[in-house]
Amino acid sequence: MSYTLDVGCGSGQNQQFMHIKHRGNINTDILKPIKPIPDFVQCDAQHLPFKDKTFTRSLFIDVLEHVDNPAQSLKELKRVTENEVVVGTPNAMYFKKVLRSYIKGDYLPYLEHITTWGTPELENLCKHAGFKNVQIKGSDYRVKEKPIYRFLRMFFPQKMRKRQLIASLTVT
Repeated sequence: MSYTLDVGCGSGQNQQFMHIKHRGNINTDILKPIKPIPDFVQCDAQHLPFKDKTFTRSLFIDVLEHVDNPAQSLKELKRVTENEVVVGTPNAMYFKKVLRSYIKGDYLPYLEHITTWGTPELENLCKHAGFKNVQIKGSDYRVKEKPIYRFLRMFFPQKMRKRQLIASLTVT
């Protein structure tokens, strides 16, 4: 039987806006949920309270940029996962961020984000955490862009066109 762990499933604070459905058989977050979450375990991503190789797949979507020690969190995910870890984080090199930086002279990550990740940094972090097979692709999740941005995106390299980075990590 296949079991999925969703680390950082959300405490419910943004759920009324984002319409999040819980993705795992076991859902965890560091914050206590506002509304009941099925099969919820409150814990820190850096110290997961599960035995080794408990889950077939682990999800770590939009959490990496919030943790103090991302390498430790990925090592914990590798420890409790048998097959695949999926990591999603906003792309630090997304073309709109680069344009804003160039035009306005500033780069403003979200205030609650501790770190930002581009493709090379994310790949390096995953390899440092012990993953050998790292595949990173992009995603345009939940975005409806104005036509001008769709036009401008054509002039940027492929690595800068996607808003979200998705890393598929094979546990060996």
